[in-house]
Amino acid sequence: MIDINNINKKIIKKYIESKIPFKHINLDCYFSEGILSKKVVFLTVMLYLQNKNLYDTAKQLNINPYLLRKFFLTADKLNIIDYRKIKHLSKRPYNEAVNLFLVSHMSENDSLNSLLSKYILKEDEIDKWINSGDGKKPLSEKRKKVLIKYKKVYDKLSTLEKAASRLSLTSKKLESLLIEGERHGLYKYTKNAVKHEKEISRLKEIKKVHEKCLTLQKTGDELGITRERVRQLLKKGEQLGLYAYLNPRERKEKRLRELTKKYNKNILLNVIKDTYGSNKICKKLDLKKHELKYLLNYYDVDCSEYYKLMSMKKYMREYSQIVENLGHHPSTTEMNRRKDWRSVWAGIDRYWGDMETFRRDYGIGKPKHKINLRTKIAFKNYLQKKELVAKKNKENILNFIEKNNLVSLKVIYENMEFALSTTSKYVLELIREGKVIKVGRGNKIKYRLKN
Repeated sequence: MIDINNINKKIIKKYIESKIPFKHINLDCYFSEGILSKKVVFLTVMLYLQNKNLYDTAKQLNINPYLLRKFFLTADKLNIIDYRKIKHLSKRPYNEAVNLFLVSHMSENDSLNSLLSKYILKEDEIDKWINSGDGKKPLSEKRKKVLIKYKKVYDKLSTLEKAASRLSLTSKKLESLLIEGERHGLYKYTKNAVKHEKEISRLKEIKKVHEKCLTLQKTGDELGITRERVRQLLKKGEQLGLYAYLNPRERKEKRLRELTKKYNKNILLNVIKDTYGSNKICKKLDLKKHELKYLLNYYDVDCSEYYKLMSMKKYMREYSQIVENLGHHPSTTEMNRRKDWRSVWAGIDRYWGDMETFRRDYGIGKPKHKINLRTKIAFKNYLQKKELVAKKNKENILNFIEKNNLVSLKVIYENMEFALSTTSKYVLELIREGKVIKVGRGNKIKYRLKN
């Protein structure tokens, strides 16, 4: 097997850029040219099978990818290779793809070693064809002036079609004249060079906008195209070697590798334990929020428990401050009187469940309520008044039962001025006191005085 690393890529580049492969399409007339083409095509295909795509192969050879594609299509037209088949082979593993390619190009009398030795490139062989001038005669001064004039018209109008129309020539004829001038060293001609330069400048501009906006969606909104189109153009620029573009996943993986080298798990945990809140953690570690999230996911750290402990410490400190201000442990009523104290009470209720659990965990006794003297007197008078009203109502019920001898609860309720539940309560109290007895069962229960 030929070692790809030992292939002289400069010779291949020199051959392809000399435009020799595109000058002849008849192998019968130019047999030596055909053999030389086969050698270069053979080795270029092997590079293509290794790199898996056209752009990476062109990048390795340091040539324009459009020129390399034209080289392969010309070789396909000359029946040297089947370009479509090679593209399918590139999807296979390298060794398998090369073996299949070699077997498909071996004749019946060829062995693998003889086939490989046939395709060893020599620089003097390349130079012979490039420097020989391909049998071209020197141009006359008049011819040179005409070719230079055509080139100036082409440079001014940018496209082959417009220049051909201005000079009253066909596009094909004008292109052959421009190639002739380049072959004699009068100027450098590349088809659609202006268009290619515009495309390159556009790709660079898109990269600058993407670096500013950071995301594909924002870049697309800025340029008025879809996020997928932005991704395609950025990838195209990378394939042409204009810049390095990493998609979001690759960018994340690269940044994660940098962060894990800088911060190990112990450093991260120590900072989380001593700092409350993601904003403060990010500030302390000089990170962005999404970068902190990358690290937490990578090290499988759950911050919720640490944040809970930090919150509990915070509310305990604030509760101690309230105790210092009051001189005693506050009741829930006192804590709800002020807005800042109310937030402490809400935090205790959230993390401990209720105030009783909080007091029990820290051995705090339940504070006694301080009742005003006037409140005590008013409450005592209320109880006395309530007792007198109940006594009067029970006497009325006794008088009614005595008068009617045997009555139901419904009849008592209809003749009294209080609710059914209150009537039932008073009747039960009279039964307990032994003044009234119950007669009957179920719906037929009635009440009478005890003899």
